[in-house]
Amino acid sequence: MSIFKKKTAETNGAPVQFKKTGKKKKIILVICLVLIVVICFALFRSCTKKEVSNNMTSTGIVTRGDLEVTLTGSGTIEANEQYDITSLVKGDVVADYFEEGDLVQEGTALYKIDASDMENSIQKSQDSLSKAQRDHSKNIEDVAKLTITAPISGVITSTYIDTNDDVSKNANIVEITDSDTMILNIDFNASDSDVLYVGAPAQVFVDSSSTELYGTIERISSGSVVNSKGANVIKVDIAVKNPGTITPATTATAISCGVACNTSGTFDYNTVKTVKAEVEGTVASLNYKEGDRVSKGAVIATLKSSSLDDSLFNSSMNLSDAQLSLDNLYDTLEDYTITSPISGTVIYKNTKVGDKIDNSNASTVMAIVADMSVIKFDISVDELDISKVALGQEVTVTADALDGKTFSGYIDYISIVGTTNNGVTTYPVTVIVNNPEGLIPGMNVEATIIVESSKDTLMIPATALNRGNTVWVKSDSASAANGKTPQDSQSHAKTDSENADSIYNGYTQVEVETGLSNDSFVEILSGLSEGDEVLITTVVSDSNFMEQMMNGGMGGAAPQGGPPAGGGAPSGNRNSDSGAAPTGGGGMR
Repeated sequence: MSIFKKKTAETNGAPVQFKKTGKKKKIILVICLVLIVVICFALFRSCTKKEVSNNMTSTGIVTRGDLEVTLTGSGTIEANEQYDITSLVKGDVVADYFEEGDLVQEGTALYKIDASDMENSIQKSQDSLSKAQRDHSKNIEDVAKLTITAPISGVITSTYIDTNDDVSKNANIVEITDSDTMILNIDFNASDSDVLYVGAPAQVFVDSSSTELYGTIERISSGSVVNSKGANVIKVDIAVKNPGTITPATTATAISCGVACNTSGTFDYNTVKTVKAEVEGTVASLNYKEGDRVSKGAVIATLKSSSLDDSLFNSSMNLSDAQLSLDNLYDTLEDYTITSPISGTVIYKNTKVGDKIDNSNASTVMAIVADMSVIKFDISVDELDISKVALGQEVTVTADALDGKTFSGYIDYISIVGTTNNGVTTYPVTVIVNNPEGLIPGMNVEATIIVESSKDTLMIPATALNRGNTVWVKSDSASAANGKTPQDSQSHAKTDSENADSIYNGYTQVEVETGLSNDSFVEILSGLSEGDEVLITTVVSDSNFMEQMMNGGMGGAAPQGGPPAGGGAPSGNRNSDSGAAPTGGGGMR
């Protein structure tokens, strides 16, 4: 309690002095903090607005060699042709004829699916087709029967129809009589049967006149009968050409083979034919009437029938449908034997004997066959570089999976349809590999295309070339005579800054003419000689000043007054390499 009071008393005893001392300390502390913040902010602003550049230097030699400008790109190996084997039908796999890795020819059977149900369907379809064929054939015949023709040559002796008459099946149409040849029905003695024969000539004597005719025996009865006179006779038919005077009432006798007939015989027409309708219909036309002579095959009348026309059309459609249905089944039957669509190598097998193809796996890839004789891959070429590639251009191919092995190829296809992504357009280019042994589908490969080259040329590391096509060359070299020297600087009254730009630590700045260039080297057409020592300047920029300061700055920096910042190749990032010309450079996006 006393302590508390003592402090209170002390405080009350010196109130003004205590308050002044606290204010000063606070002001000083605030000022220090403000100064620190201002300095840090200034330093931060300085390092964010201004890059601190340090020139790292080394030397290189002007060399002679081959310089190549290349484009590179990557892709994935594909077979020239590759087919996924799937089934178009369902059923049990009853046979497979190959193993993974086998070489197969186009058309070689790979799988066989159970086709017993399909074979039953084909049998039923064949029966349906046979019935359709019979029905259609009958309709064709019936329609043909609407045209009525003469079965023999002769004279129409009776007509039973007229135009527009409706006739039924088997109705009489006309009667035709063949009167050009008459048949003499006559008896010969049975005892003469051994003498007479069919085809034997005969003399015929007409009873009512002295006319003598010649004919031929056409028939001899195999048995004998007793005639009205009690004689045992045989029946003989003799065909005689009708001179026009013979009728069925005319009688005559005959002699043949040296024997005479037993009694006179009577004549009859050779043929009398009644023509009937074989189908029903309406008479559309009648071309002959009674008394007209007709030849065999002549069209006597024509019938019409809409029902027969309809039947013929329907049967034709049914036949076509039945044939198409059977053909489709045969085509489907072929699908039960799965064959290879190309000659190639089986690179994948997923289905074997005993597996079942159903709705759950109908689209499953059963196997993959690839033509490995030619393989290819696609690369994407930037729109800025597409004009540099051409069909047939040689390509060098490497694969990460085959370390140390190089393949050759050529450009087989350049697409004119590009793809734009983030403002950059690329075009697909297909490369064919000539010697693909060891490469398999799915491998990642790298393609290098030589678009320009120069043989046995002078070149320098790309980082030795400065802006304005200048190079720092050793001052004691012959090429330095073409460059800027201190004397040049004095004679032209150059400033110290200009002199610093023209000569540095024993190196003279020389203007050069350049040719081809890649990421590593630049071709020198003039201005330098082989063996010249050149200065290589690498510009290192660091915008994080605080980090640089913490790391103690950049080691190896060129001393103040050295080559100006911003050296190196005019554009692009280049690797400093003083060896022979590289095999790659440039690049594809």
